[in-house]
Amino acid sequence: MLTNKDQIKQNIERRALYPIPEARRLLGGISHTGFYELVKQNKLKLSKIGRRSFVSNSELNRFLDELEAL
Repeated sequence: MLTNKDQIKQNIERRALYPIPEARRLLGGISHTGFYELVKQNKLKLSKIGRRSFVSNSELNRFLDELEAL
């Protein structure tokens, strides 16, 4: 049986980059403020293309792996 984090990881492995609203949804629907607090604390890194911000697949997986280690 898959844990919630394993299910999230399976969903994450579908694309290389995720727009912020989709990344927030993949992280359990965290709030806009909560998401940017993680960015501010350098727990999550953004990738910029032009004026748009994205979260990479590898960054989401790294973040989830760190959570599992806690």
